[in-house]
Parts: sequence; structure tokens; C-alpha cells
Amino acid sequence: MNAPKPNLLIFFLCLLFTPSIAEGLESESYSKPNLVSTEHVQSRLKKRLNHDLSLRKAKRQIKQLRKKTEKDNQVIHPKAITGLMLGLAGTGILISLLFFAAPEIVFLLILYTVLSLLALVFSSMALNEINKKPGKFKGRGLAILGMLLGVLGIAFFIYAWIASRSLSI
Repeated sequence: MNAPKPNLLIFFLCLLFTPSIAEGLESESYSKPNLVSTEHVQSRLKKRLNHDLSLRKAKRQIKQLRKKTEKDNQVIHPKAITGLMLGLAGTGILISLLFFAAPEIVFLLILYTVLSLLALVFSSMALNEINKKPGKFKGRGLAILGMLLGVLGIAFFIYAWIASRSLSI
């Protein structure tokens, strides 16, 4: 068997560590092999690690900027505003029903109920669309408040209807 020549063995070992040593071996113009020091390898690894960390930090900052611009581009859902305004209008009618003796009490009660139903419908539609497209719309709190006012209006109408039935019997 032919044993590998020591010159080739050193060549392949040096080829693993650094290309400059391999070039020196190819030309046969070396006096003794220059092995890469561990400090040099560690410094290269630290530089690469710092570079990777800076890339991660830059990617994180880009994500934060994208989220910020998405929030800036969000629009309050118009149906949420409509539902809230209908609920507030119904509440105003309720206050006028409770504190002032209005001659048109039946008309105002029906108007209050219709406004409450519309507030509930518009607010639930807005909340549904906000949940489907969270990056496009905001106004979840307005929609929830409109729904709350709508539910309270319907509950008050049911209470008033039951109370009027019990008084008439």
C-alpha cells in the first residue's frame, strides 16, 4: 500500500483552516505552515455573531415600523360610529321619556326601540368586519358601546311593554 505523503496531508489540513495557507502550499514556497490562531477564529466568529445580531435587530425594527404604519393607516369603521350615534340618540329619547312628560310617549317609545335595534345591527356588523380585517379598521370600543346601548334599549322596551301589559290587566 502507498501511504499518503505528508506534504499532501498538511495541504488538506491547511485547506480546511484558511485558503491563504493552501495557496502557499501549492506554490511550495513556504518555510513552515501558518496555522490559524484560535484568537483569530474567535474574533471572526464574534464579528459574524455581531453581524447576525445586528441583522436581527434591523428586522425587528422593520417589523415594528410596519406595525406602526398599519396602525396609522387604520380607519375607524363608519358603521361603528353610526351604531354609537344611533344608540346615543336612543338614550337621549329615553332620558326625555323618563324625565319629561311628553304627550307623544308611544311615538317616542317606538322611535327609541327602532333606534336601539338599528344601533345593535350597525354595531354588530361593524364589530364583525373589524374582527375580519383587524389591520384595516379600528373602532372596536365604539362598536361594543353601540351594541351595549342597543341591547339596553331593547331590554328597556321589553320591560316597558311587560309593565304596560300588567297595568292594563
